[in-house]
Amino acid sequence: MSFRRCIGLALVASAALLPFPSTAAPPQLSANVTGPTGPEIDVRFIDGSTLKVKLLDETVDLVTKHGTLKIATTDIKKIDFATRIPADVSEKIRVAVLALGSPEHAVRVKAAADLKGFGPRAYAAILKASQHEDPEVAQRAEDLLDHLRAKYSEAQLEVREKDVVHTDDSKIAGHLSIPHFRIGTFQFGELKLRIADARSFGDAPDEDDLLAANAQPAPAYMVTYANQFGKTHTFKLVGGLPNTGTVWGTDQYTLDSSLAIAAVHAGILKPGETGVVRVTIVQSPQAFLSTVRNGIQSHPYGVYTGGAYEFVKRKK
Repeated sequence: MSFRRCIGLALVASAALLPFPSTAAPPQLSANVTGPTGPEIDVRFIDGSTLKVKLLDETVDLVTKHGTLKIATTDIKKIDFATRIPADVSEKIRVAVLALGSPEHAVRVKAAADLKGFGPRAYAAILKASQHEDPEVAQRAEDLLDHLRAKYSEAQLEVREKDVVHTDDSKIAGHLSIPHFRIGTFQFGELKLRIADARSFGDAPDEDDLLAANAQPAPAYMVTYANQFGKTHTFKLVGGLPNTGTVWGTDQYTLDSSLAIAAVHAGILKPGETGVVRVTIVQSPQAFLSTVRNGIQSHPYGVYTGGAYEFVKRKK
């Protein structure tokens, strides 16, 4: 990551920098500089970017239904943060959603652009707008949902109600009582990080993030992957709507089966849902079975030259 990029991330993520004298030179990178002390951890922001930091607070208070727990930061392995939308941002999202129904074209265009700019924070409000009684407003909201689902992973769009703190021997849900963490960075010294800007702390990124990072646009069919037995491919895919494609088989599908329809038949995606799927090429079975699943009728077939494909199902 470039020095300029690091500066940008730090400024976006932090609520405040410790002030430098106006005449002071900006901090310089140096192998001999020792950064702030504290447990080191990766912070993942709501836009998907990351930054390695050190936690400077000795403890954090987590309010649970059993009372308030004081947890040493040295014991924290990971935190999955609840969804937090600052009041000013929430109001701007509300106004922009209302503007989707404006009779003025320019106002609607600006509202849509603003909502795209709010990213995952606007997802819940846009989802509600997609059920609007005005079909034009509902369609504009659907278009925005398509944009967000194409840009962000399912996990990034998930609305989380509680903070979850992971330690070596426990996973505790509740609400952190602080608005920000004191953090230290090698490059910039001490910062204040608003937890509303963060999605998680932890060394290991979410599985959804790893999948999304390696996902390619999905093909309509898998015929070009014939004979690649044992190889797994990761695609970003929209679940097919009924009667928009044909599939042969159950759990294992012929290579010329519609990938989007097969994903719905296999229960990987719902019709119209965008997600990241993993598909493995396997040997063709002696017979592809016909079943009805999730509103999709699959068809029988014999041995298919070149193999078959199956979805790698996620562990719940």
